[in-house]
Amino acid sequence: MIKFKNKLNFVLIGLILIFYLIGIVESKNNNGKHKTQKSFIQQKNVLKKKIYSIPLTKKLPSQEYQIETLNILKEHQALLLQMKTFSYLEMDSNKQIVKKQKQFNSFLQTDLKMLKQKQSLELRNRDNSFFTGRIEVGKQPFDVIFDTGSAFVFINSDYCAECMQDHHYYTETKTLEETNLDITVQFGTGQLSGLLSKDIISLGEIELEKGVFAQITQQDGSLFKSHFDGIVGLSALDLSEESPSLLSQLNNSGQLEHNVVSFFLERDETGSQIILGGVDKDKYDGEIQYHPRIDETNFWTLPCKQIKVGNEDTGLCSESNICRLIVDSGTSLFTGPHDSVAVLLNKLNKNEEGCKNLYDLPTITFVVEDSEYTVYPNEYIITSTITHSDPFYEHSDIDIIVECMVSFYGLQVNDQGESQNTWILGDVFMGKYYTVFDSENKRIGLAKSINYASYIH
Repeated sequence: MIKFKNKLNFVLIGLILIFYLIGIVESKNNNGKHKTQKSFIQQKNVLKKKIYSIPLTKKLPSQEYQIETLNILKEHQALLLQMKTFSYLEMDSNKQIVKKQKQFNSFLQTDLKMLKQKQSLELRNRDNSFFTGRIEVGKQPFDVIFDTGSAFVFINSDYCAECMQDHHYYTETKTLEETNLDITVQFGTGQLSGLLSKDIISLGEIELEKGVFAQITQQDGSLFKSHFDGIVGLSALDLSEESPSLLSQLNNSGQLEHNVVSFFLERDETGSQIILGGVDKDKYDGEIQYHPRIDETNFWTLPCKQIKVGNEDTGLCSESNICRLIVDSGTSLFTGPHDSVAVLLNKLNKNEEGCKNLYDLPTITFVVEDSEYTVYPNEYIITSTITHSDPFYEHSDIDIIVECMVSFYGLQVNDQGESQNTWILGDVFMGKYYTVFDSENKRIGLAKSINYASYIH
């Protein structure tokens, strides 16, 4: 009996040891499992914070942010696959994250316009001679003229010593990419040459990572004697594939809500603006009248079938002899062929002696398709006193005016190598008519500016 008891004790002790060892192993396994569960919970909470910070109802600021957001979603999806062994985690997170994924996918597929921008930039009226706005190139600030009559971006640089006086000028940055290509462009008041380069071009919140521009190396004429640091070309067509206009670069970047640029020009020093990507409905009255631009020209050009002085047809344009009207934000006044301007001035019957008949002078009207665009004498006349010339639209009392000047002058414009019956409608015209340059639909839109009423005395 004693031997049997000893054997039984031995077996019991052995079983106790086996169960003890099994318990240790199971405890270790459970601890590992709990640690894994804890790790998943921590990851889930971190990612959950990320995903709920995505502003699905707002514009996302950049394509990089979209990619980052999509990666977060993919990270969630991968995590969920790992968590399928833990049912309590699936119930807690699956439904909400999948819902968020569906929202984001729908956002990408149907509301991509929310990612695109309509950027407004303030313009400053420089004595009614030209308008400047602020951009950055290589994170350096420049006050530039946005010029729909030219095709490229020129910026003052330290390559051009005579350009640098009283101006901002571009200096080399870490993000600069220079080429060995030079470009030369003839303007109405001079000529510019520059070195084709690439750097970050910033227009408000819009950024071109490798924006193409020219560092000015030489200037001829009086082009940069005024207070601006560069010219930003917004022409309808590019000079070449290597030298695209800023408008083309913006269109190709896909950042604009629409491939449209519009101008609101104010007669005061402040208040003017250029809008990239759309229009500002608060800046014009009525509906915008759109006209197809003449397609074969580099400029933003409208076909004009009649120019009237008062109610009289001047005969300068007709159905068989269409005039070309270039709408140009880089020109201050009106221009036309020399002979045609002479005919126009003769029909105005302007009184040279003190401009006594200023407010009796006739209107001038441009007829485009079935629309008429009229400017009044107080809009196209510049008056002078003994001491100074009055700014456009601001005229001294009649008794102290000594001279009147009409803001039309003769200029022969050669487009596509041919001399055409071409006129330019500059800032005087664009100040009265809110102007839309629509490259998406190859058209120009015009509407009466909200400041139209203040132009009429």
